[in-house]
Amino acid sequence: MSKSENQYATIYLSDDDELIRKKIMKAKTDSGPTEANSVKPDYIENVFDLMKLVSAQDTIDKFETDYNNCNIRYGDMKKQLAEDMVNYIAPIRQKAKDIYG
Repeated sequence: MSKSENQYATIYLSDDDELIRKKIMKAKTDSGPTEANSVKPDYIENVFDLMKLVSAQDTIDKFETDYNNCNIRYGDMKKQLAEDMVNYIAPIRQKAKDIYG
């Protein structure tokens, strides 16, 4: 086991947009469920949990339905999550820059 910290395991408010996208695209996924309405493994649930924080409900519903119907495309989900995360964090990052000058 490596003693070095996984540099992609945490998204910081100070991360630039490209780094946020890169970190999200490296999130662990698998080949998808093989049975309808399968229980999500923890690492997949984590991706959905992030999406629940920053994405619109219809977007979340679409990927939940895709997962439950065994036709989810994780690449598409992570691209959407990355854009939603960037859009969510950008005004927070700007406000922090304004405060700290």
